[in-house]
Amino acid sequence: MIFIYEGTAYLLASRDETVKEELPAFKSPQEETDSRIILYVNYARTRNYRFVRVRSPDSDVFFILLQYAASSEDITVLFETGTGNKQRLINVS
Repeated sequence: MIFIYEGTAYLLASRDETVKEELPAFKSPQEETDSRIILYVNYARTRNYRFVRVRSPDSDVFFILLQYAASSEDITVLFETGTGNKQRLINVS
């Protein structure tokens, strides 16, 4: 899982133990992550992931992913939003 906190991206993995690795290639002073979402999805594609799940309450992120997913056949893009019984997982591919 890639976790972004205050502009810094971390790869979190669980093998024999939990590993946290900073991904400096994703470091950015840009406050809005909306436009960087595709950068993260492309990272997953280069690592040959079959699925990517983006969690956000922001509908702008959904529309950015919708535009991107239309041209991506080799990865399934999932958008997770909402809380409680209003939580949704939408396959935008």
